[in-house]
Amino acid sequence: MDITMAVLLVLVLGLLMVKFALFQPRNPNSPPCISGWIPWLGAAFQFGKAPLEFIEQARVKYGPIFTVCALGNRFTFVTEEEGIEAFLTSKDIDFEQAVQQTVQRTTSVPAEIFYLNHSRLYSMMKGKMGTSRLYLFARTLCQELHEHMDYLGTAGTENLSDLIRSVMYPATVNILFGKDVCPTNKSDIKEFEEHFQKYDEDFEYGSQMPEYFMRKWSKSKKWLLKVLEKVVADAERANPSESNSKTLLQHLLDNLHGKHLAPNYALLLLWASQANAMPDRSDFVCTKCKLVSILEEKIEGLEQQITTLRCIRETEDFLDKSQDMLLRAQSSKDLEQVAQRSQEASEEAWQHVTSRRRGNVRVSATRTQVAFWTLAFILSHPSIYKNIMEDLISVFGKAGKENIEISEDDLKKLILIKWCTLEAIRLRSPGAITKKVVTPIKIQTFTIPAGDMLMLSPYWVHRNPKYFPDPETFKPDRWKEANLEKNAFLDGFVAFGGGKHQCPGRWLAIMEVHMLVVLFLYKYEFILLDPVPKESLLHLVGTQQPMGACRVQYKLRQ
Repeated sequence: MDITMAVLLVLVLGLLMVKFALFQPRNPNSPPCISGWIPWLGAAFQFGKAPLEFIEQARVKYGPIFTVCALGNRFTFVTEEEGIEAFLTSKDIDFEQAVQQTVQRTTSVPAEIFYLNHSRLYSMMKGKMGTSRLYLFARTLCQELHEHMDYLGTAGTENLSDLIRSVMYPATVNILFGKDVCPTNKSDIKEFEEHFQKYDEDFEYGSQMPEYFMRKWSKSKKWLLKVLEKVVADAERANPSESNSKTLLQHLLDNLHGKHLAPNYALLLLWASQANAMPDRSDFVCTKCKLVSILEEKIEGLEQQITTLRCIRETEDFLDKSQDMLLRAQSSKDLEQVAQRSQEASEEAWQHVTSRRRGNVRVSATRTQVAFWTLAFILSHPSIYKNIMEDLISVFGKAGKENIEISEDDLKKLILIKWCTLEAIRLRSPGAITKKVVTPIKIQTFTIPAGDMLMLSPYWVHRNPKYFPDPETFKPDRWKEANLEKNAFLDGFVAFGGGKHQCPGRWLAIMEVHMLVVLFLYKYEFILLDPVPKESLLHLVGTQQPMGACRVQYKLRQ
């Protein structure tokens, strides 16, 4: 039997095995299962068109617990109280196992090192960014925000997302990594941006597929790892003995097992901080350089971060193309040429399946996007805007005074802005968060088998009127009922996850948005030029993104 026939046989057997695994007769104790007729792909077509709408329609049709088979995985969604409680507290599901493969594929951290480090590093980050240490960030954050606001000038017209990003992204990177991690000249910055943009925009695809099919993404990943070797070496040399003087990167290095993988963890930390600090594009801007010249380039942004399964619009063409390629390979005598043609065709086909453009709908990320929604909601509600300005004047005096210093105590007096921030997070929360079922778990009358990815949708939980009356309305005063002094959210609020693996940087992120909104509203007058856009329902991961632009005029207060 020649090689090509063996390849065909393996493919056929593989498809049969996948079909058997995904489409075997349903266990009566299992939740209703939504699956397509194509092995491995499953319900990817239906799910991928608009994931958030799909989830709600499936809940109405099949009930509060249901399974979606897609892309070789089983995703079981829980949407009501008993399932939510199990997701947050059960010992039969595991967060680490849900993310381990993603970390390995995107940063090349082996499984054994990941499991050795994860709990230790999570605890470290949770401690370093906890509420008792926010004072260590407050002064530096305020200075950074002032510094980057100075580049905005005295007046202008800009997309609100772009305006926020130009200030918040470099400030966030600097307080977590220190000022000297960026490239130092324009050509290096541009090269870094190009590689980081490729790495970032295809991150989700890289987390799911072998690098064989992602050669350009793999090249950028390796380039970034090489650059971060120097960043890590510099951080090690400059590592102070005083704990409070260390950057988060230096704390990570102090706690890391497997020092040879420090650049890999630095890449993961950089991506996580960037994905929590900026929308739309991959600007990695050196704070020593003139930010204005970089911002003028207006690099177009992340058009294709996670859309989950919507990217597979023309898979039938891919299957036809693959079949033709294999038939040609069968009759070819030049096996080396066949192998090369096979690799090129496979990569082209996969890139075709996983690439898509969404017109003007952009991919955005958490912190900056939360700041966008917070400001947009405030500016579109005149009575709330007026009350906030009165609060600001009562704390800082006449609005417009240059470079006010903001302390934690000042932020506590400006509670309405914090309520607005939390309400914006509630309304624009992630479409889904996930954990892996490690032992079969019973929820209601159903048994969820080991291996399923258990999914919870904060976006839809936050629209449950049981927890949030009048759920579609922006009502900051609902947060009066939360005991924020004891760092407790409202019941049913799951934007940051739950249990022992809540987002470790949640309080720092809230403080960053809170402070940025304070400074923007205190220093500038704003006029909305566009209605606040609706959120897109195409995305499962990250804060929901606007469906269009939201331009503002801004003018420095006198």
